[in-house]
Amino acid sequence: MKHIQNMIGYIPKSDLQVVFTSLHGTSVPIVPELLQSLNFNQFNLVEAQCKPDPNFSSVQSANPEDHRAFDQAVELQIKVMQTY
Repeated sequence: MKHIQNMIGYIPKSDLQVVFTSLHGTSVPIVPELLQSLNFNQFNLVEAQCKPDPNFSSVQSANPEDHRAFDQAVELQIKVMQTY
């Protein structure tokens, strides 16, 4: 993680709100920890897709090139924007 932090550097605090989904992959908890270590704390996780699931049971498509794979992320972003 230190290597990535050194490559990216410091991210100034911001009000930017981000939604992140691992699409049932293995990037959680690594990505949230990395974002926090870079001083980037304004992110929301698609909780239903945080755990590895080889069946991709919560997505219409397991292909990240298919926009339907991100339906839950879009729904969460809309909720975040309404409360922001």
